[in-house]
Amino acid sequence: MSNEMAKAGSAFRSVFPRLICGALSWIFAPVLLSLFIFHSQAQPQLSSQAYISLITCSPGKKLYEAFGHSALRVHDPVNKIDRTYNYGTFDFDQPGFYSNYAKGRPVFMLNVTPTLHFINSYVTENRSVFEDILNLSQQQKQRLYELLEENYEPENRNYLYDYLYDNCSTRIRDMLIKVLEEAVVFDSAHLRREYSFRELMDLYLKPQPWGDLAIDLALGSEIDAKARPYQYMFLPDFLQAAFQHAKISAGGSVIPLVKNSTVIFKAQPEEIQKSLFTPLNIFWLAFFLFLLKTVLDIRKKKFSAAPDLIFFLMTGITGILIAYIAFFSNHHARGNFNLLWALPTHALFALLLPFKRGKPVRFYFLIASVMAIIAFAGGICFFPQKMHGAVVPLILIIAMRGAVLFREMGSY
Repeated sequence: MSNEMAKAGSAFRSVFPRLICGALSWIFAPVLLSLFIFHSQAQPQLSSQAYISLITCSPGKKLYEAFGHSALRVHDPVNKIDRTYNYGTFDFDQPGFYSNYAKGRPVFMLNVTPTLHFINSYVTENRSVFEDILNLSQQQKQRLYELLEENYEPENRNYLYDYLYDNCSTRIRDMLIKVLEEAVVFDSAHLRREYSFRELMDLYLKPQPWGDLAIDLALGSEIDAKARPYQYMFLPDFLQAAFQHAKISAGGSVIPLVKNSTVIFKAQPEEIQKSLFTPLNIFWLAFFLFLLKTVLDIRKKKFSAAPDLIFFLMTGITGILIAYIAFFSNHHARGNFNLLWALPTHALFALLLPFKRGKPVRFYFLIASVMAIIAFAGGICFFPQKMHGAVVPLILIIAMRGAVLFREMGSY
């Protein structure tokens, strides 16, 4: 019996370590696997030959390309990394994209592409591409690279776009400040004059006259406030200029933020196609046609409200759109003085013109005429909002035809 117990004890002592090892392997295997996966997904350490640069692209022909573009490039020949981080990507097929854009809440995303592909896409569009290599320490480069990769995680890459305060350029500015903190100093001495946000946008919208008009109609007086130099960087050209004039304070010394600037591609000059089909030309033509109609109506003592119906209906629909953007969207449209002449109620009273006209309709058009005169005087003298030049003939038409309608309806 004692021999059998001894044999059993000996067998247990030989099996026990293996049972313990097996149990421990089952317990720690997932942990070890997780550590292995984490290590394999951790960002590589950038080599001493790596650099990070600001990529600036010139404006394109489409309205959403009118202001240019900014991106960050990470290039490390040792680790075979050369990718561009682009915060200006959006998807037309995204659910609710157009309605979100109308509401001022579009969702943009960070996209990462091989630098060669990114540059070629602008070269094929004949858009200049500039590169400014940043004068960062090894630690700063690594930190910025890790933040970019963290931003590219699926749960982080989407963001609510704001064309003034949170776009492809401001994200780069804010990312750099997050890395350098108070070590980076922006110098605004290179800026020649003060601009409002509207004036800054107008610098780029001359080739887009209809887009310029739409933006000026939609956005209110809040964008007529003078922008601070820090805020100029919502535009890629001004971000590049700010980087080129910025300094880094490091260890008692001051060094330029930009180490080296190069032109990757210079766009070939293109002949600018000038068109007479601009808002200014079309609306002044409409004004003179209405002026001619007014003179003929008075001379012939005949009156037709059909052109007025069309004009006031279109103006009212424009006013409805402006009011929606001003009161029900996240666009920078508060305090829009265009609503003084583009009254949404114009659409309703225009539809009443073919029917029996009573005093309410008659006096409405007198009020419309007076409001247009106030809008005209205020736009010239004292409104805080800069009116687009093309709305002047529209305001004059409302003032003139409103008075005519009031006079003619009084004779019925």
